[in-house]
Amino acid sequence: MRQWGINPAFLCRKHLLDEHAEHHAFVNDIAKGVDVSRYLSAGRLNPKTLHKRHDRLVAEMKKRGYDHCTPLSRIDVSHVGHGKINTTLNIEMLRRSCKGCAKQMEKTIMKPGDLVIMPGESISPGGVPSVGLIVEPVNPLTKKKRVGVLWADSEQVDFEPVDWLEVVNG
Repeated sequence: MRQWGINPAFLCRKHLLDEHAEHHAFVNDIAKGVDVSRYLSAGRLNPKTLHKRHDRLVAEMKKRGYDHCTPLSRIDVSHVGHGKINTTLNIEMLRRSCKGCAKQMEKTIMKPGDLVIMPGESISPGGVPSVGLIVEPVNPLTKKKRVGVLWADSEQVDFEPVDWLEVVNG
């Protein structure tokens, strides 16, 4: 079991639905008191992101026309500990090992002119999500996977991590 932690649009059908099911399994295990420390130490689980990540997976499932009728039980995960997911490693692992994910990633790759949002952004009550325009693509010669984004409410380009963003056009 694992949380991939990457942009759900990058996942093929199988990996999207599997990660969704695994979120339910993680929540059930945590609720029963099952030790999940091996997933934490292996970088496969970040309990603090379970509910928000589930919501992002569901949004992607609905975007693709899949049905969803399994709400995730809300549980307290504060006692479980903290896990850190290596999203860069997961993207590369999926790109190399899954043709479906590689195809999804290619289709979803950010390029100049794309409109993006930041799904993990904290929005104050009554606020609206930020929308930006990609103005500079990822530089393949650097290890930093950042793109230049001109946000609608800004006059300067910010370089944001790719895995924080989601393309909303097309």
